[in-house]
Amino acid sequence: MERASIPYIVIDFNRHVISHLRMIGAPTLYGDPSDFDILDNANVTLAKVLIIALPDRHSQEVIIRNSLRLNPRILIICRSHFDEDRIPLLSHGANIIVQPEFEAGVSMAKHVLSAFGRKDEDAEEYIKQLKRGLGI
Repeated sequence: MERASIPYIVIDFNRHVISHLRMIGAPTLYGDPSDFDILDNANVTLAKVLIIALPDRHSQEVIIRNSLRLNPRILIICRSHFDEDRIPLLSHGANIIVQPEFEAGVSMAKHVLSAFGRKDEDAEEYIKQLKRGLGI
């Protein structure tokens, strides 16, 4: 975000993570990101995008709910390792669900298609078809 000149803040309740990020000059806020007051203190009311990288669905749902209370127009991108969490997170208000294992598979498939001489546009079309078939 820094390289793209996009303002951001990292909220985390791990003191070691916060200390490291502060040492390298990253804007941080120590606290539980599911806490309404922490989100308010981070100015979620002004944010365009919220990225939720916590692995716990319950915490993700609370963060989504509190963020939408503060800013109903915020775009919420949420990481999930479990396919069965996708629909519940979307129904709570997340806009985009990123599944790291799926994205890694997509990246590997692109490399394989390239190794077999397929054009990038063809690979993208295969991926679109796959995502459409999975309802993503």
